[in-house]
Amino acid sequence: MRITPTFSDSDQITILLRIQHKPHWFDNDTALLQYSFVGGSVNISCDAMGEPPPSFTWLHDGHGISGSNYRWFYADYGSTLQIHVRNDSHFGDYKCKVANPLGILERIIKLRKGQKPIGPSRFQLKRAFTDGLELDIRSVKFSSVPDNMQTIGYRVEYMSENEFKYCAGNWSYAKRRDFLFHRDGRRFVVTRLQTNTTYLMRAASLNLAGLSDWSSVKIFATLTNLASHTVAQNFIIIIALGLISSASYTKYL
Repeated sequence: MRITPTFSDSDQITILLRIQHKPHWFDNDTALLQYSFVGGSVNISCDAMGEPPPSFTWLHDGHGISGSNYRWFYADYGSTLQIHVRNDSHFGDYKCKVANPLGILERIIKLRKGQKPIGPSRFQLKRAFTDGLELDIRSVKFSSVPDNMQTIGYRVEYMSENEFKYCAGNWSYAKRRDFLFHRDGRRFVVTRLQTNTTYLMRAASLNLAGLSDWSSVKIFATLTNLASHTVAQNFIIIIALGLISSASYTKYL
């Protein structure tokens, strides 16, 4: 006896059919030329769609990859190879091979030796807000550094004073914000901070090869709720009241 299931009008079955197809790239912004330096680290990624989901294999200069200097991260449609560069042998060509039963893709990402960036020459507080801090970060541009290895931005890590104590000073638990000149200009504001809170912060320079050494740790604090204006706005109010001159205000900036 054959039983045919019946369903009420409110019960609908949707069958999702996965149409099988060979792999194809879907990331158009992958850098095929990347840099690092001895003692640094770099992540190179490979992302491709395919049904069934493809496998990802990494080769270095045509050979299989092994050793504690490498870490692999996989997802259904992508893979990232993390390389800890211990010596010059880790530079070269890295091939990502993507395959499923219907096809194969290959892509070569060249890892070249770059130059470690110089750390910030200046790192201090510029303005405080109730929920953020604007930072003054600067670095020196050296003529001896190639143009493609000049500083392109900064990374700031930060923890509140309570978080710092709770984590026993372990910076691996810190929050992070990257500022890039082409995106952020020269204004560096860390937002979404807690009101009336003390933060420990440190900064490092970024270039195409990676991260500089960290600056010394600085301690900054956000304003209280009662200070509804920014530091700059408060000075403007004081100037309007005639309590200080605009020339005196300039010295504070």
